[in-house]
Amino acid sequence: MIYQEVLDKPSEIKKLNTKLFTKACPKEYIHKLEERRYSPQTLKTYMALLTEFINYYPNQELDELTDKEVMDFSRYLVTIRKVSSSYQNQAINAIKFYFEKVKSGPRKFYSIDRPQREKILPLVCSEEEIVSIFKSTENLKHRTILMTIYSAGLRISELIN
Repeated sequence: MIYQEVLDKPSEIKKLNTKLFTKACPKEYIHKLEERRYSPQTLKTYMALLTEFINYYPNQELDELTDKEVMDFSRYLVTIRKVSSSYQNQAINAIKFYFEKVKSGPRKFYSIDRPQREKILPLVCSEEEIVSIFKSTENLKHRTILMTIYSAGLRISELIN
């Protein structure tokens, strides 16, 4: 299944914090994700995150874990693993999905401060770099396309349309 595919790829194991987990993601969780038609990438991500959460508490059953454990795990992600805010949000959402959708629990608010997304400005080419790109493009059609994109501030999809 998809979970096995994640474990079969060395690059994916690194994303799982290079741990070989002893407890697997519950099949009912996977079935519910598939039933709700989540994308394959969301499936992989949520499964990996819930698996990490389950294995963070190796001596406890998943259904025994409480809000306190969810908060402790979130704190671990931020302080020890130093993950990004979007990763932390995904982890919280994966855990909430299990308790709310799979176990049909009440919709709960976990008193975890969700981080604000970092605002990162895009890298912008200098004027000299843009002129260099235009000059190095010999094909008139391609140069016109590049100049149109740049001067109008178009996205690639907007140019294609």
